[in-house]
Amino acid sequence: DSATTHPTPLKEVGKLASQNSVRINVISYDEENKEFFPVLVDQSTNPSLPVITLLLLGGEHSTHYILVKSLNALLRPENTRKQRFHCPRCFHGYTFKEGLDNHLENCVTRKVQGIRFPEDTHIELKLYKKQVKCPVIIVCDFESYLENTTRRTKYHKAWSFAYKRVTPFGKFQKDLVLWR
Repeated sequence: DSATTHPTPLKEVGKLASQNSVRINVISYDEENKEFFPVLVDQSTNPSLPVITLLLLGGEHSTHYILVKSLNALLRPENTRKQRFHCPRCFHGYTFKEGLDNHLENCVTRKVQGIRFPEDTHIELKLYKKQVKCPVIIVCDFESYLENTTRRTKYHKAWSFAYKRVTPFGKFQKDLVLWR
């Protein structure tokens, strides 16, 4: 049967897309976390087909789709007017179209996903026994000063640097190197 039922259930969106020679992505909004997330992403490998993004509203028994004219405008943060380019699969945003194009090459090979950062931004190492010992550490420092020029710009000029290789292995130990 080639007919779709109305209102169209989510499981028939793919059939609707193939009947109309388009790719249809469906997104929704999580009221609790105040974020959009992908519900269904068209798996078509034909990039020449136009992409339609629909916002799914409603609950379990009543649903409604709204056409999203610009996913980038919908996902752009409220406090900025800068153009952002968002991945339709994971909603990761890029400031340049080239960044999105590079990302899409890898993202299309993975399952649909969303990005959620932890609320607690403090991370602490607790399993010290799982630490990997670093056999060599290089401690370094670089000093510079600003040189005035006739123009409005200033140049950083090297003043000095120092480094020391620190290791428990005696044959790799090196004395402090200092340049002024």
